[in-house]
Amino acid sequence: MPLSEPVHVVGMLVREPAGLVLRVDGGGYWQLDQVHRARDLIGQRVEVVGHRVGFNDIACDSVWRAGEPRPRPRRFGVRFLVPGLIALTLVALVAGWVG
Repeated sequence: MPLSEPVHVVGMLVREPAGLVLRVDGGGYWQLDQVHRARDLIGQRVEVVGHRVGFNDIACDSVWRAGEPRPRPRRFGVRFLVPGLIALTLVALVAGWVG
């Protein structure tokens, strides 16, 4: 399998000294890179979608519980726009008072 090839694998997510590892059925394993929200899935069967970046390394795009629908990618939503604008306004006001 060439590097940077997209992969979709299923297996047991375990923690090892080197980090999170996906143990696949029938033997073998994948070292998972860039795993942000998978810590609560340790010890469970999961599905992983990502790109191969090494001999047995996957840069993860998504990790979710096996058998469940793939979660939709998170996008920057409008719900962050108003709080962001309020925070920016407050910073500008404080900077105006200080400067």
